[in-house]
Amino acid sequence: MDFSQFVSDLLATLIGAGVAIWSAIWIDHRSRRLSDESHFSQKKKRAQSVLTLLLRELTLDSEALKTIDDNIPSTYRPLSTESWRAFAQGGELESIDDPKLLHSIAQAYSYIDQFLFLYERFFDMSFFPSKNAYADLKPVLHNHTFKAKYDCVQAVAQAIGDISRAIPESERGAVA
Repeated sequence: MDFSQFVSDLLATLIGAGVAIWSAIWIDHRSRRLSDESHFSQKKKRAQSVLTLLLRELTLDSEALKTIDDNIPSTYRPLSTESWRAFAQGGELESIDDPKLLHSIAQAYSYIDQFLFLYERFFDMSFFPSKNAYADLKPVLHNHTFKAKYDCVQAVAQAIGDISRAIPESERGAVA
């Protein structure tokens, strides 16, 4: 074999190896990018589903809060926090990348919990006054309960608005 044939074979081998390596790198890069895009798309879809379900729960809570007043026997309606608790414990909230939105939703549920705590005590005191030793406590508890209701209504309305802005109208209707 002569030297020119050796050089041409070496050059062809190096060019072939270079093209193969660069092709493999390009294919790997492209497949990773597609995988990342798919993961991001799934995460976004999951976040929208979670937000839509929370929106539904908060909307029902908002409607219930509007009917609750001093006439406990006819206006008592339970509020729901099950979806929020399930999503929080199951790690589903990690799909939501907006800290301000999460804060707004968490604050709404915090106010719901505060209101429910006070409202259950007020409910108890209204129906079982002899069980509670302090008769003067009822008006104080009433004031705190309905102040908590007002704060709760405001926080829930804020969270509903924030969620509504975060998810497209078409997505809200699909799950709701």
